[in-house]
Amino acid sequence: MNTHIKNDIPIRFLQSFGIEAQRRGASTILIVFMFAALVMLAFLGINVSLLQRHHAEAQIASDLAARRGVDLLAQGIEEIEIDPLVRDAAELN
Repeated sequence: MNTHIKNDIPIRFLQSFGIEAQRRGASTILIVFMFAALVMLAFLGINVSLLQRHHAEAQIASDLAARRGVDLLAQGIEEIEIDPLVRDAAELN
């Protein structure tokens, strides 16, 4: 009686091929979910970096507008005339 299959694995250790396939399927599902989680974390990192970049750009624009406003006040220009000039300076950035 032949108790071995290919690769010399005794048949008594392999209850059925269904169990082996079931384990392999569970591993595949786990790997797929882990890969999906990894991709989601990568996208989260990209989104956070974009948020930080936009925050820095907005901070630079507001600092530039404030500086332009102070410079115009120092030159003696009226406050009514300063507002559009400051907005233009902020939009250029």
